[in-house]
Amino acid sequence: MMSSERLSHAWSIHYGTDGRESIQSADGLLSILDGLSRRRPPLAVSLISPSAKTLVLGVGRKDSVVLFQASDDPPYFQSIGDRHCRGVILFDYGDQQTEFAQGAAVAYPAALRAAVEFFSTEERPTCLDWEEV
Repeated sequence: MMSSERLSHAWSIHYGTDGRESIQSADGLLSILDGLSRRRPPLAVSLISPSAKTLVLGVGRKDSVVLFQASDDPPYFQSIGDRHCRGVILFDYGDQQTEFAQGAAVAYPAALRAAVEFFSTEERPTCLDWEEV
């Protein structure tokens, strides 16, 4: 039997102002992300590890932006896409329309690989290039 402390430190995904789901496996993570990607408007969701490391990724577009933070304190990182792209990509983050730099956008399948890698290692994914922000 799991202790209540272990249950409170499980993997979870957060979206909107009060959406939260527990994650038990990489397949479960991909299933939840698939369901969330069908919602409109496109969402930025937070995947939170048992040690409170966080990976934020955009779902619901052909491109995504991925953010990583190991704690509440800097450094913070964002994905690097095509730095020559200008403009913004929009995702609903906490029920607020939020702008992310288009130059940070990566293909959605790459963002999914990063989410699975983060879930497997609890570290900043190596499958993407990053810049400190």
